[in-house]
Amino acid sequence: MPELLAALTDLAPVDGDAVDAPRLPALEALLARGRRRAAPPDWRRWALRELGGEPPPGDLAVGASVAAAAGLPAGGTWLLATPVHLHATLTHLRLHAAGPLPLDPAAAAALAARFAAELAEPGVTMHAVGARLLVHFARTLDLVTHDPAPYAGRDVGPAQPTGADAGLLRRLSTEIQMWLHGRSAARAEQLPVNALWLWGAGTRVPEGLRWPRLEADDPLLESLHARDGRRVDRDDVQLVGWRLASLGEHGDAFGAADARWFAPLARELAMRRVTRARVWFAGHEYELTPLTRLRFWTKSRPWWELAA
Repeated sequence: MPELLAALTDLAPVDGDAVDAPRLPALEALLARGRRRAAPPDWRRWALRELGGEPPPGDLAVGASVAAAAGLPAGGTWLLATPVHLHATLTHLRLHAAGPLPLDPAAAAALAARFAAELAEPGVTMHAVGARLLVHFARTLDLVTHDPAPYAGRDVGPAQPTGADAGLLRRLSTEIQMWLHGRSAARAEQLPVNALWLWGAGTRVPEGLRWPRLEADDPLLESLHARDGRRVDRDDVQLVGWRLASLGEHGDAFGAADARWFAPLARELAMRRVTRARVWFAGHEYELTPLTRLRFWTKSRPWWELAA
């Protein structure tokens, strides 16, 4: 019977205030009955350890991994440039609740070509890899950056890059925002892209990974899996990434998540089609088995209390 590894990659309270957030009854029941233990605060580090890799300190090499899988030259600093919509309030700059926005490959290629014609400077280039965008610096930068997905709907102040070269990245990000102002690079439900979020500046790409069946729309895992020929070393294990923003077309993403992910997992455990599930959520791992679901005396708590 298979084992499931699942990560809830973007479920977090909005700036710690979730009083009006929808509940997730099926998920909350599962987590209440699971055995909780500490896990890496970054879900990708948790996943890489499960794949047999030891993630290096600092930024994970998200940009470099995507570049390598696409056959782009190594060296310097590669960053993923994720399209987003930022909006200003009286006190904060926030990332729209939709989180990262999609580009189709044609729009990505057109944006990279425009960047080269209108904004590029020596030692800085933009590349389209399918529907994804990369920015390349010819030299190695000292940076700590952040994945935009967990900041959906939140103040982006805490997610500003740090490190010796953070000023260089902040300047380029500001120039890109000004460049995109008034332009429609792409639309997701009529929401224009008005910024590119630069992140994933690490240079050490993990090696020697042992792959389960993978179902995760994630640039790091997808590119590493492509590099390794998309092989499957552990057919009885599945690794999935659950991203709430991917259910936006349903209107009620929370209801869709419970119906499509969490309630089915509870049924699979009850029928022993899954012998063990380990769910990463907000820096903790919850171990679930057919027996843990019988712990009816444990009281469910709102998901945002578990995330606090």
